[in-house]
Amino acid sequence: TKFYFQKEYPGLGRGVREGLSYVTGSHILMMDSDGEMSPDTVPLMIKKMEQTNCDMVVGSRFMKGGGVEGYDKFKYWFMNRPFQTFFRILFNTKIHDLTLGFKLIKREVIDNIKFDSNFHDIAVETTLRPIKHGYIVEEVPTVWKSREKGVSKNKLLKNFKYVFKALSIYLS
Repeated sequence: TKFYFQKEYPGLGRGVREGLSYVTGSHILMMDSDGEMSPDTVPLMIKKMEQTNCDMVVGSRFMKGGGVEGYDKFKYWFMNRPFQTFFRILFNTKIHDLTLGFKLIKREVIDNIKFDSNFHDIAVETTLRPIKHGYIVEEVPTVWKSREKGVSKNKLLKNFKYVFKALSIYLS
């Protein structure tokens, strides 16, 4: 096992992009390390990829069987859900959760797309760019649970970066 520590300037997006440059396998699992994403979802992701031969599987909080625990109700109902609905229609996709950074991705997708997000908007970028490029994306339900320790750096107002990132991807 090798460990790599982020060398570039701070930021989740920079860290993810740097990490993607180090991975060598045929598939990449993207998963936050703060305990909010359930490892129990990973076998479902693998099974979905094997069954459909898709290019990417995203964990979805918003499809049947998924959910959230300890999520801010205002953020959920007045920011996240409208965002998901609007951009789901705009990008003509069946994917219910465009902003969770929990994904299983074939290596070729990572090799063929240039990601540029520096912060939390990497989560929406790593879903929408593959969709925009025509890759086959599937989803499986997952339950997101609020972290038990520490404080999120993804503050409420920073979530507007997701809107700007999604629009820039759509217009590119």
